[in-house]
This record gives sequence, structure tokens and C-alpha cells, in this order.
Amino acid sequence: MTPQGALTTLYSFCSLPGCTDSGQPFAGLQLGFDGNFYGTTPNTVFKINTGGQLTTLYTFCSLPNCADGDNTYAALLEAPGGNFYGTTSSGGGVQTFECQGGCGTVFKMTVSGALTTLYSFHGKDGYGPVATLALGIDGSFYGTTPRGGAHGFGTVFRITPAGALTLLHSFGGADGSAPYGRLVQATDGNFYGTTTAGGAFGYGAAFKMTPAGKLTLLRSFNFTNGATPYAGLVQGSDGNLYGTTYAGGSGQGNCPNISACGTIFRLTPSGQLTTLYNFCPQSGCPAGGAPFAALALGVDGTLYGTTVLGGSTACGADGFCGTIFRLSLVSP
Repeated sequence: MTPQGALTTLYSFCSLPGCTDSGQPFAGLQLGFDGNFYGTTPNTVFKINTGGQLTTLYTFCSLPNCADGDNTYAALLEAPGGNFYGTTSSGGGVQTFECQGGCGTVFKMTVSGALTTLYSFHGKDGYGPVATLALGIDGSFYGTTPRGGAHGFGTVFRITPAGALTLLHSFGGADGSAPYGRLVQATDGNFYGTTTAGGAFGYGAAFKMTPAGKLTLLRSFNFTNGATPYAGLVQGSDGNLYGTTYAGGSGQGNCPNISACGTIFRLTPSGQLTTLYNFCPQSGCPAGGAPFAALALGVDGTLYGTTVLGGSTACGADGFCGTIFRLSLVSP
């Protein structure tokens, strides 16, 4: 899609007999050092060029008991050296009562599709990772799991390229619960992220965490200022953090299926939150609503994103069509 909104479909999944090319990709694409794009579906890793030629590089659950992992919903991360790193939300080499079928994995994959499982979760150290990994300035990877940990409410972890995992934080509810979004390491060296639930009001939270694992609750969402932030944060050139909430805000009554369609917000590193936009101010949500994925900061300094609901197209009673939008930043 051009910055002006001209969209070209490069590939339609399930184009091959038996859907051997898979389908339902949840995550965004990673631009590889070789100029190709790399992505995931719940059970594959693929490569696609700018001309739309797709190659399936790996199919998960190729080993007995899905020891190589299964159900990957996160985007890939290409690290220096050219290898890709990612997570699966189930499968792995550890079977526990807490997560029968496997608690998920962290894996490494070469550009040719050779996959190595670096770590299999077992529940107490996390369960079901769905977020893209973040590469820290120390060369390690940082990530979240929405479940598991000491209290069952999710975790933050660090893992080395060799596969040594350290549990940094177990959420307890009051400090947040069920983190689904990717962490971002800001220019101050700290990591920032969100949880979909927990906090002071139960509608989710935004937090700061040092590389050593000291977590500070920055803001609890209270529905009026947003609720259920599935996406992680991005840092703008002004040093502030920007994000979305899937629900909450002031656009109540106009949103199909949910009572309010979410927000776009700005968060300072000290925790001051400003709502920049409330989705669905009009009936039918022609501009979209319920943003699920993280924002992208364009080279023009504008924020770009997507919504699950709404749009100008006739969507039927369920309202599931969605939009692509941009938001010009206004200085605080």
C-alpha cells in the first residue's frame, strides 16, 4: 500500500490445493536483509518477494508430538547474522499438566528454512507466547507470554541467541495481566509494554521494565481512557510512546459487537497518558474501530495502523471489515 492508500494484493493464501500454502496470517511481515519479506501463518513460515511469489520455508508440527512447536502468531525478527527468531504458542519438547500439547517455544530459523528449537516453555516460566521478540542492545531477545509464570497471569523473559532463558517478571494482576504485545526498548534503555487485563481497574496496563527485570506500572486503563490494549508500543522521534487500545474510549454506542471501539494514545516515559483519538465517533464506524495490531511509525513521522471493525464498505451485521489509517502526530 502506498502512503496515499493505493492497495495492491500481492498474494491470496490457500491458493494451492489442500491449502498447502496455509492461511490466516496474524502477524506482520519482516523485511529481510536480502530484500524479501518473511512472515508466518499459524503453522508455517514463508518468504514472499515484492512481486508476490511465495515460498513456504517451514511447516510446524513436523516432528512427533509437535516438538518443533505449533501455532505461531508472532512476526519474525531478523537478527544481525541473518537468522530469524520467533515463537510458537503451543507445542515444544515439554508436556505438562498445565499446558497439555506443549506450552510453546522460541525458535531460530535460517533464510533457507532450517529450524532450531531454542527453548520449550513449561508453564512456570511462561505459557503460550504470541508476541514478536524484541532484540535488546545487549544482544539478547526479550519477550512476553500471556499466561503462566508464578501467578498464572503471564511473564516477561529474556533469552540469549544460544537459548538460555531467564524469567524476568511474573505478572500478579495488580501490575497487569495477560501481555499480548511486543516489548519495545526505548532510547533510555528500558523496555515498555502493555497488558490486556489487570492493573488497578482490570482493563489493562502499560508498564516500564529495566533489562534486569524491575517492573514499574506506568498507567492503568480505566475504560474511559481505553481498555484491552492487545498491541505493544512504538517510540516516536519525540521520545514518547504511542499505542492503541482495542476497546474503551468515548466512542460508545456506535461500535458493532463491543460497547466502545478503542483509542490511540500517547504515553510519556513517566506515565502521563493523552488520548489522541477515540474510534467510532460516528455510527457504523466509517473510519474503523477496534485496533488490534501495533502502530507503525512512517518515515514521514506519521503513525499508520489497522482496525478490525468498520470501514466504508458494506460489512453486514457483524461489522467485520476493517480499515487502514494514518494519524498525524500533534506535539504535546
